Amino acid sequence: MPTDNDPTGSQPRSTLEEVAEIVGRNARAALSDVLRAINAYAQDNKGTAARQLDDYADAASKAAGALGARNNDLGARLLGEAADHMSRASERVAQASADDIADGLESAARRNPAAFAAGAVLAGVALGYLLKAAASERAGQGPSRLPAPSPAADASASPPPESTP
Repeated sequence: MPTDNDPTGSQPRSTLEEVAEIVGRNARAALSDVLRAINAYAQDNKGTAARQLDDYADAASKAAGALGARNNDLGARLLGEAADHMSRASERVAQASADDIADGLESAARRNPAAFAAGAVLAGVALGYLLKAAASERAGQGPSRLPAPSPAADASASPPPESTP
């Protein structure tokens, strides 16, 4: 739309381009800040993640031993292998940078998407369990447990008393 000052009508377009450029620069700067914060958070908490993985590896190893003692060789072998994988993953998490971990996860997802998706589901379930347990402990309730059976449930589980004529 030509004006007396701008006979070509390019003024609104150049103003929009300037605004878009400023918004784009600010968005990139904000994204960069967020990514730096996420990276710093991941770097700070990777030790916790490594310790938890190591705890899971220990638990899986003990469970494998218990299965082996019950002559469940297949279960013991599979659980033992899972424990070994978790232990190695714990070491890699402790030693790697957050960027290295993200790159490794991305590479694993590309190599075997189905296994990665299954692992992500399991990790989500484990994370949900951990968060629920942490919330219960923080609220002073101790670790979350199944509720105790009610007296009515106990009565219905036992056979009724015999009646005498």
